[in-house]
Amino acid sequence: YFDVQPKHLIQTLPLVESAAYAGGPPLRQQMLDAKWVNIYRILDWGWHDPTVCLWIAVMPNGREIPFKEKMWLRTPAQTVAVDINRESEGMRIITTIADPTLWDGMKEMGHCMADVFEESGIPMTRAINDRVACGSAIQEHLNSTLPDGGTKSQIYEPGCPTLVRALRAMRVDKKHPGRIADSKLDPLPICFGYFCMAGVGASQVPNINVVPRWMQKSTRRVLGSEGVRS
Repeated sequence: YFDVQPKHLIQTLPLVESAAYAGGPPLRQQMLDAKWVNIYRILDWGWHDPTVCLWIAVMPNGREIPFKEKMWLRTPAQTVAVDINRESEGMRIITTIADPTLWDGMKEMGHCMADVFEESGIPMTRAINDRVACGSAIQEHLNSTLPDGGTKSQIYEPGCPTLVRALRAMRVDKKHPGRIADSKLDPLPICFGYFCMAGVGASQVPNINVVPRWMQKSTRRVLGSEGVRS
């Protein structure tokens, strides 16, 4: 289904560049050291099937990089939430795009599984549940190029080996052309599809072009010869 080529895979995380001190060279940092980079989490809930979470960074030029994956089996939501928060320490998380089934039961009972995550400090955005649109969105992102000629979607393979393997294993549903066929490997590709359908924005490079303190003009007033501040 998905033609994951070498151009879609990276083995090291990229450097990002931001403004530096006045007159100095730009500051280059590894992606995860730049705390201003937008990172989205995507969560697909399961019990007998695994619950999975995918972390995706969006660069200033629009390049999207899935760089971390984590899976749980038969694990309560409270435990999953604790793990997600721990794995996200130091990151600028914009939101968690989540499996719509987490909102099941809201109308009937007044509460749902999504509330567990929200109460644990994980803001949630409901994903679109459509396996036809999901497949189309993944194809579009894998096939898209950026204005600089680079590939729009690049997966950090050391951090997301299961996502790479699963994308390559996906097949079309023979009874429903265009739809991703059900598979034990599909949770992570579905997560990536949730992200691709969400229409997220690129990171904005912060304006940190400040003058170092030692170069700033002193504003301290000094005493004159007659003891009056001048």
